[in-house]
Amino acid sequence: MNTSQSREAPADRVLADALAHHQAGQFAEAKRLYGEALAAAPDSVDALHLLGVIECQEGNPERAVDLIGKAVALRPGFADAHSNLGAALKDLGRLPEAVAACHKALAINPDFAEAYSNLGRALNELGRLDEAVAAQQQAIAPQPASAEGHNNLGVALHGLGRLSEAAAAFYGAVTLKPTYGEAYYNLANALRAQGQLDEAVAAYRGAVAVAPDHGDAHNTLGTVLQEQGQLGQAVAAFRQAMALRPDDPKAANNLGIAFQEMGRPAEAMATFRQALALQPDLAAAHSNLILAMNCDSAVSQGDILGESRRWDDAHGVAPVTCNRSRDPDGRLRIGPEGRLRIGYVSPDFRRHSVGHFIEPIIAHQDHLSFEVYCYAEVASPDDRTAHFRGLANHWRSTVGRSNGAVAAQIGQDRIDILVDLAGHTAGNRLGVFARQPAPVQVAWIGYLNTTGMAAMGYRLTDAVADPSGPADHNHTETLVRLTSSFLCFAPPADAPDVGPLPSSTNGYVTFASFNHLPKVNPAVIEAWAAILKSAPGSRLVIKSRTLADPETRERYNGLFTAEGIEPGRIDLVSWIPSTAGHLGAYGGVDIALDAFPYNGTTTCEALWMGVPVIALGGDRHAGRVGASLLTRVDLPQLIADNSADYVATAVALANSPDRLAGLRRGLRPRMAGSSLCAAEAVTRDVEAVYRDLWRRWSDD
Repeated sequence: MNTSQSREAPADRVLADALAHHQAGQFAEAKRLYGEALAAAPDSVDALHLLGVIECQEGNPERAVDLIGKAVALRPGFADAHSNLGAALKDLGRLPEAVAACHKALAINPDFAEAYSNLGRALNELGRLDEAVAAQQQAIAPQPASAEGHNNLGVALHGLGRLSEAAAAFYGAVTLKPTYGEAYYNLANALRAQGQLDEAVAAYRGAVAVAPDHGDAHNTLGTVLQEQGQLGQAVAAFRQAMALRPDDPKAANNLGIAFQEMGRPAEAMATFRQALALQPDLAAAHSNLILAMNCDSAVSQGDILGESRRWDDAHGVAPVTCNRSRDPDGRLRIGPEGRLRIGYVSPDFRRHSVGHFIEPIIAHQDHLSFEVYCYAEVASPDDRTAHFRGLANHWRSTVGRSNGAVAAQIGQDRIDILVDLAGHTAGNRLGVFARQPAPVQVAWIGYLNTTGMAAMGYRLTDAVADPSGPADHNHTETLVRLTSSFLCFAPPADAPDVGPLPSSTNGYVTFASFNHLPKVNPAVIEAWAAILKSAPGSRLVIKSRTLADPETRERYNGLFTAEGIEPGRIDLVSWIPSTAGHLGAYGGVDIALDAFPYNGTTTCEALWMGVPVIALGGDRHAGRVGASLLTRVDLPQLIADNSADYVATAVALANSPDRLAGLRRGLRPRMAGSSLCAAEAVTRDVEAVYRDLWRRWSDD
């Protein structure tokens, strides 16, 4: 903001002293002296204007607008005051008025750089981004050495998606002013948006070096470090952000995510609860808490159901009347046998396990009877996203849209059955389902437990994953059991051939788990250690993306050491980029060990690669996925009833080389001939359920 006076020198010496304190940053003394000046001369334009500037600088835009507004009323030709009034109005959110005030300043002084800058910032917030860029370029032209001008230009360019130009503008700002923390932060954000994560981390570190109290920079630095797998460093960054802003729930939520990724569910749950204490309506943190509960063997299904109901109580909203499956007179848009509109909602229409399991269903959907809509919360599309887009009749990106807007879109599309493929996992749109934009709403695949939502009418499962009885009482949804498997596996086209049994040449058995690391809890480690002790010379491979983090690797090695297993018997492996490389890693595995109480869908890929899987049948869907999959390939003997049986089953198989070799040879053809890979049959089963659910609703 411009703190100069009008061209008329003030008569009062007090005003000159006030200005000197103001320009020195001594705001309290300056305000006191401006007050004295106004007490002596209530119509002092300079005192009104400059006191208003301080109020705006101190974050009091409403007071600033009042004071500066009086100044321009007294002296309409005061360009500085019009410009500063525009800045205060912008901070107050009165954007059209801010634009008008800046235009008045420019009408008085067409070369006024600061007025152009204030105009550009207001236009940027109005979404008039091309005009904002032009205004910021006008601001820079007369003062090319203005770091603030380059930063403001970068903000406008970033808003237009011109990321490389934005980064260049931010580079210019920090070059001109190396202590400019906000410009470093903006530069880092632009680099991150371009996928230049190493460079972004360097820029975030630059921001916190020159502005150590920049909480957002610490928080976002932690997020990028987490994306890179540097979880220990991410935790440090989030903790620093929380220290700077103890009342900010975002950093607490992010810290909880980092703990969860590191396989520390108890700490994750405590931190998510801390985030919710700060912001009770933070639905994402509440979903994260529920997801973490699923990974802890000490948490009961009743606990999860209770917390899921509390999620619905806290974040569910009244249904909206945006669905048009019935005409205004109450008649159905289509009859019970008509062509149904099916909407699939997911953040995982990409290279992801959920995408892998839903793809064969959408690919085999009968488009004469079912019209497929995909509502995609996919911020970073990949080649599989393009494939999904080609399979759907209609594609709707939901990225950046509010839950209310997405619900309205679904209503306008007249979706008959809306299918959630995320549950309480990252990127979910449960807030859309809470509004009940479709008459029939179904949960499936993406989350292996109840959503807890009254608005979610049904959940698709099978009789092994959810046996009749207790499972029905542990869900708010009505369970609908498919006659086929609740999952359908499409074998990857680039999967390597099944290799020979590794132990036949190694001379020892190699166990492995390629599950997501948060599922590998202390109870699982205890069981795996017991297996290793009972199978002399055997080794264990644990593969998970987050094992790239040194602190996480050290912790897991320590957990096994505490169980009496020397580190040399444990191989901790991180992410392998290609599908073929990932699946090829099974070539060194004799027996796969599923986690519990939260099983992994990696069971399917292990079986396809000829590797038998030992699973523990639990008391909830998440703990019975392995049992369901092994039942489909007729291997119930690999399903254990309890931890001791789990250990004994694994050891017995390790001691049976001929049986292992036979399984190795026969698993792929066995699986190929099973219902797990019968995509068309599973799809017809699912479609029959859709039709039945629609008939139920039509009859109401």
